[in-house]
Amino acid sequence: MTKKQEEESACERVPEESEGKPDEEQELVEEIESFNDALSEIGKTAQEDADSWDQFHITTK
Repeated sequence: MTKKQEEESACERVPEESEGKPDEEQELVEEIESFNDALSEIGKTAQEDADSWDQFHITTK
């Protein structure tokens, strides 16, 4: 096999850069958004708990 044939053969084995990436990137973006939404909800709940705790202390003094 000549060097040129080896290079052509190697190029055939390498997938195109765009193959599979759009779906993988979209899936990753959706997972990140879902994770961020979950963190946001946790933060809201934690803030509500802190506010309730503060109110409890104010009313019990």
